[in-house]
Amino acid sequence: ADIISPRSETAATAIESEPLPSTVAEGSTSSNASYNTERLPLPLSAIQPVLQAIFDYYAVVSGASEHKVITAARFNRLLLDAGVIDDKRLSPGKADLVFARVCGHAANPMAAEQFLDAIVQLARTKYPRMPCMPAISRLYCNHFATFSAGPDDESAVTNMDADTVDVLLEAKPGLQAIYK
Repeated sequence: ADIISPRSETAATAIESEPLPSTVAEGSTSSNASYNTERLPLPLSAIQPVLQAIFDYYAVVSGASEHKVITAARFNRLLLDAGVIDDKRLSPGKADLVFARVCGHAANPMAAEQFLDAIVQLARTKYPRMPCMPAISRLYCNHFATFSAGPDDESAVTNMDADTVDVLLEAKPGLQAIYK
């Protein structure tokens, strides 16, 4: 299967013009989704900035080139954090295959452009009966739209009072043990 880039003019046109199957509007969403899936498909202009912010948050600087990349381990962490991996359609093994397919090998890190290609592959794998662009929108709405803060967004911390910060600092070791 060819990798379809969500940045292409054809894909941008498709996401706005492709009719949404009635089963999508009636279907259930994941428990962490706060978006109304009846509004699918979303325009790429609404999706890409959030996906870029997510990429930036999980990316690390790669050696001498100083380009941001996501390793296979960080990609899996991202998918687990977003609740994309499940036992039905997208297992951890399938996620690894998507990473390897997009990057050429599991040892190669993923660049930002490849990350967007991986989103397309994840959408096709998770929602195989849907057309490509509504599947991307649904993946975004059900799993990525709740990511709201960028890597430099300190508003959550700066709005906390000192007592809350103290409680969180005390709970930090236990919370880290739970979420690792």
